[in-house]
Amino acid sequence: MTDMEQSVLRFVAEETGYNPKRLSLDSRLAHDIGVDGDDAVELFQKFEKRYEVDLTSLYEHWDQHFGPEGGGPGMGFMVATGAAVIVGDLLNRAYRPIPAWAWMIILLVAYLIVHAKFFSEPVNRIPITVQELVAAAINHQWNRQYEADETMFRSVH
Repeated sequence: MTDMEQSVLRFVAEETGYNPKRLSLDSRLAHDIGVDGDDAVELFQKFEKRYEVDLTSLYEHWDQHFGPEGGGPGMGFMVATGAAVIVGDLLNRAYRPIPAWAWMIILLVAYLIVHAKFFSEPVNRIPITVQELVAAAINHQWNRQYEADETMFRSVH
């Protein structure tokens, strides 16, 4: 592994708090490490400064890679909460030893696990790997080529 690869891997680990032993050059920032929204902005501002990289091209295509900062619970969570209250009450009536509030918590935790496992992946976003950061640091500019049809991957929020 080159000095630059080690340097960028250390940088990503320091800035994200991600376990350096789990990082590789193939690690994807948003998909694997969870860097998105304001965290991605801060990471790239520091990266740009530390490695003297021109990220103009990346910033022009930012929304193809990263989403906005989270804005609170979504409609799905609010619907799941309402359903958990109703179903929790029904389950409590069928099985009295467990109170309705406990059923509600169990149902919400189950919802969150299923949502995280199957639905929280940053879909339709072009991943950026640590290797791409290394290449940018070496070349002092963002070199990814964007095709015209990649605009269809822009997220709608």
